Amino acid sequence: MSKGPRSTHAIKDAVPAQPAAAAAAHAPFAEASAHEDMRQYVTFRVDDATWGVPLAEVQEITRMPDVVRVPRSPKSLAGLANLRGTVLPVADLRRLMRVADAPPSDDARVVVLDRAFPIGFKVDGTASLVNVPVSRIEPPDQVGSGIDHTMLRGLFRGVGGAGTTRIIDPDALLRRDFGQRRSSNGASARRQTGPAAVPAAVPQGPAANADALVLVSFLNEQREKGLAVREAVIRGTALRMRPVMMTASVAILGLVPMLLSSGVGAETQRPLATVVVGGLISSTLLTLVLLPVLYDWIEGRASRRPDHGGTGAGSPILEASSGIKG
Repeated sequence: MSKGPRSTHAIKDAVPAQPAAAAAAHAPFAEASAHEDMRQYVTFRVDDATWGVPLAEVQEITRMPDVVRVPRSPKSLAGLANLRGTVLPVADLRRLMRVADAPPSDDARVVVLDRAFPIGFKVDGTASLVNVPVSRIEPPDQVGSGIDHTMLRGLFRGVGGAGTTRIIDPDALLRRDFGQRRSSNGASARRQTGPAAVPAAVPQGPAANADALVLVSFLNEQREKGLAVREAVIRGTALRMRPVMMTASVAILGLVPMLLSSGVGAETQRPLATVVVGGLISSTLLTLVLLPVLYDWIEGRASRRPDHGGTGAGSPILEASSGIKG
């Protein structure tokens, strides 16, 4: 999914309008605050309480999609969803806040936040889109007992028909679950706390194998044309070098954003991207250097056998390749 400018109108359509009574009660407050610095927040419900997140961080709001659970992942990770072709990790805000699970409901929504990659938070339902003067935002330590104020950015009262709306800190909530798991389980947890990054590494193995198979097939074609082993290896490797290098370069460039990421999950994405890029570089060198050397050595020995006719007949690699094609 390409990141474009967020549509405020689309998000406004996704949240219900304020009731008439609440809007009327809020009108004098809005007029008195016309000249103040205003902030916009998307508010939602979790466990009969109202919570909020800045509108500028919201990418979209969608219904709860079908998710696939990740084995051995934290309980707060509801699973992975497909958001128009993009892997979307969905975190359950109830579990992140240490609130008991609720029965499934059609009112449940996923608030997708724009971080280094899209990440969704499952909520019980959306409330409204509100404008809040900066002067009305209180520090998080005023929230009272029973709530960890380090998981909040602040709060405001009496806006949008709600009593108290708490502004969550998504990064702190994610760090509390995923960060503790990483520090307690070490390197194995790093493989489990970057679900959005895992699919990027999947295609690299088959792609590297395909390059090697294509190169061997190309060298076999050169042999079948009557070229000597050494000449076929030099000519075939030179002709296949550009496609192999281009394939590896495109894959490496696609991982540059992960290597340079600094948002939520960057501590997981960067090591994973480093491993994948290292694998691409080493597989490219093996394909263009080691594979031709082995081909020359094996085929050279076969061509020097007394029963070898010098045209590729009896070649172990040619015979194996013919068996695969057949």
